[in-house]
Amino acid sequence: MRDTTRPYATLPPVTCTSWCTDGQGHQDELLPADQYCSSDDVRVEVSGMPMVESATGPDRSHILVGLTTSGPGTPARVTLNTDNLHQRHDINLTFLEATDLAFSVLALTGTPSAREAAQVLTSYQALDPERQQRLAREAMRLMSEQTAQRRTV
Repeated sequence: MRDTTRPYATLPPVTCTSWCTDGQGHQDELLPADQYCSSDDVRVEVSGMPMVESATGPDRSHILVGLTTSGPGTPARVTLNTDNLHQRHDINLTFLEATDLAFSVLALTGTPSAREAAQVLTSYQALDPERQQRLAREAMRLMSEQTAQRRTV
């Protein structure tokens, strides 16, 4: 059992991403591994699933989509949390994997815009990995800027 009467040493702050909800370096964490950044979540309702019981009563099934890092200086991942869909799963995707998933879903619809999206993805996948990473970092930077702008509005 941990002695709670003595104060514990605080960790040195880490540099947070622009979209991190903490933004103060995660100094209140106990372990360095817990000093990871996470964004606000976007709630996506899943109409094909039944209502679920929550602490506040019946709730629509949903997926929470957000960004996380696994630690300071690590690349962001897209996290899909399905905690309320009768089983708990966190699905962690790289930006490229999340883009692939989004374009693949669009391509299934067969609409002209979906075909264009599939062509863009095919072109992206044909690039060398270094170029893919540069484009992914640029997309993350743009997403971070948009998130920061939404917070100031």
